[in-house]
Amino acid sequence: MSGLKPEEALSVEQDLERARDRLCTRSDVQLTYLVTPVYGQLHLAAEHWKILDEEVAAAQRSRSPLATVIEFVGLDAGYVSNRAHGMAAPGGASSKQIKEQDRIAHRFYGA
Repeated sequence: MSGLKPEEALSVEQDLERARDRLCTRSDVQLTYLVTPVYGQLHLAAEHWKILDEEVAAAQRSRSPLATVIEFVGLDAGYVSNRAHGMAAPGGASSKQIKEQDRIAHRFYGA
């Protein structure tokens, strides 16, 4: 038994399926992301969202391997930016999409 709740196990399976199709080996961040625990995730305070937003923006500007990893894991830069500026989510996002982006962002920040 993995010790994961069914919802957590499903998200790990989805992450692994995504990684099987697209794995960035030019950076160790994606591999670190995949082994970062999904349970007991840290809480991201406002300053954490700002740090994450700055890192995501810098990676995208420089088109570094980290930008590739951000795309591959499914982290939405617009969502991160909104959270960094105190907004909950982009307009029209469902609660399922918000929960998924939160999960990805928390795990990515932990990695």
